[in-house]
Amino acid sequence: MSLTILRTAKADDIETMWRIDKECFEEEIAFTPDIFYYHLLVKSDPAFIAEKNHKVVGFVLTSHNENGAGLIVTIDVVKSARRKGVASLLIEKAENAHTKKGALLMRLQTGITNDKAIAFYNKHRYSNLGVIKNYYGQGKDAFLFEKRLNR
Repeated sequence: MSLTILRTAKADDIETMWRIDKECFEEEIAFTPDIFYYHLLVKSDPAFIAEKNHKVVGFVLTSHNENGAGLIVTIDVVKSARRKGVASLLIEKAENAHTKKGALLMRLQTGITNDKAIAFYNKHRYSNLGVIKNYYGQGKDAFLFEKRLNR
């Protein structure tokens, strides 16, 4: 059994992150490469890569807002690595990074029909704060989740 290695994302990872994001989400929801460049290179936001056998199997892209809260922009895991703890490692790494930056909260959004993601965030003690209407486009609502971080 191979170990999952976590490391900080770098510019060379953007193409792979974009490809994985396109595999994980519908075309109208998946991010464009510009989003990855913006967060990684312009804002220097925390982002982490999960690797198994020197192959990228997932990543988390985050942001830190002006109010000091962390935001999970996206967390993506390739199909073959799902349900193996990769996403849990990534979300914990993101939370720890934002705790070190002084964040008291982590927030994220997920589609109201994404039952697997909702269960995952509940498992990680995120609270559902309610619906954001049309977050993903007309008629595509999201839930806003939040977690208080331990310092």
